[in-house]
Amino acid sequence: MNEIAALDAEDNALHILLEILQRITAIEHLLTVQSQTNSLIDSNNTLPSITWSASKTDLIELIYGLYANKVFNNGKTTIKDITHFFEGALGVKLGNTSLRFQEILRRKDSVAFLDQVRNALEIYMTRIDDKART
Repeated sequence: MNEIAALDAEDNALHILLEILQRITAIEHLLTVQSQTNSLIDSNNTLPSITWSASKTDLIELIYGLYANKVFNNGKTTIKDITHFFEGALGVKLGNTSLRFQEILRRKDSVAFLDQVRNALEIYMTRIDDKART
């Protein structure tokens, strides 16, 4: 009986050891994948320096337009988060966006900047199309 108990204990210990080795291997794999992902993220962190050269009001109009169109996080983000993102990305401080948005609402043409962007894009696309035809 002692030999059987010893063999069972040995099998049990071997089984536990194999399980530990499998977990170590899985952890090493996860760490390797995480390291590769972090390297990829680090290499993409070097963004070109872009400065917003239109008015702050125009940027706020764009931010509210993107917010209304629910283009970030499937529409599950706030004006504040979008504003902070653009402030950080473009190095501009927008201040009280809700107050400026109230001013936009009072304008005769409340989406003047977005209309300007749309018109410029249509002209750009027409030029490309014309060049492709010639």
